[in-house]
Amino acid sequence: MKKLLLTSVFCLLTSCFLFSQMAGNATYNQAAENYKASISAAPKASYDQNYNYQQTQTYYTTATANAWVLNDSVFELSVNALMNVKANSYVVLLGVSQAAETIDSCQRMINDRINSFIAQLTKAGIKKEDIYVDFVSQVPVFEYAVEKKMFSKRYNEIPSGFELKKNIHIAYKKNETLDEIVTTAAKSEIYDIIKVDYVVSNLQAVYDSLRQASIKLLNQKAEDYKKVGIKFNPKFQVMGEDVQSIYPIERYRNYTAFNNSSLQALKKSGVSSTNITYQPKQATLYYDKLPYNNFDIVINPNVIEPVAQFTYNLKVRYTYKDDYYPKEKPVVVAPLTTPKPH
Repeated sequence: MKKLLLTSVFCLLTSCFLFSQMAGNATYNQAAENYKASISAAPKASYDQNYNYQQTQTYYTTATANAWVLNDSVFELSVNALMNVKANSYVVLLGVSQAAETIDSCQRMINDRINSFIAQLTKAGIKKEDIYVDFVSQVPVFEYAVEKKMFSKRYNEIPSGFELKKNIHIAYKKNETLDEIVTTAAKSEIYDIIKVDYVVSNLQAVYDSLRQASIKLLNQKAEDYKKVGIKFNPKFQVMGEDVQSIYPIERYRNYTAFNNSSLQALKKSGVSSTNITYQPKQATLYYDKLPYNNFDIVINPNVIEPVAQFTYNLKVRYTYKDDYYPKEKPVVVAPLTTPKPH
């Protein structure tokens, strides 16, 4: 999370590419931890005596107040905004592993599979410059050999071969291209879909839209509060902004289908419930986008697919009296003394 302290000016956000993950096998490893993070403590904005802006806002919990009367000297306004953004492109990561007795044969076999896969992808219209093969690891594989003695047996580990692992990164534009990639990978005995990255390239435009919408709403709020007698001509005015990005992998949740079996037919036939074997229910994941109840502004609210979500928080604090800031104590410096000669 970024924290910025601004006085009457805005800090420009640099344009860059953002990457994050959506559904893939890696999602199962992270769903439980993401859920724990999503129910963290309610946010509170804290300020120290020197008026350092220390924003601890999190958008996974209850909504924050939009106006604060902190004391008779300070009034604060805030706006929370969210924008749903579809990805400009995607990058899928596939895992490949190969075991063999020698390193040479291991390399040859895994490269044959990868080269066959890439050749089929290029025929399907995916460019070679959009494919990258990443070396991961090469480790020996061991097995146990039994060493027999007169009164005992000893089991020793001995190398029996090697295992080589590589990853394949594939960039594509259309979401439906993933089905074709996965089907083609299976023909080359490549089955491990590790993750899919979302790529959002127009980050500067996203935050510009959020900032402009937030400023407009904050000015509207200020005009409304003037009607109840609040004067916006303070001695000091300090503004702070806070931005955050949330990607689909952070919003996937575990789900198990609920099915309550009827025992009426079994009871009629005299079967005891202790003799029943219950089958495990199907477990899966679903995408649960960031809820809108914490936000004053939601741009592009109607989405039916996983998207990147960007949040923006704007706060302005108005201080009306000089005595809000603590008076600095004068620093007393001891005079230098010259040692007396003996």
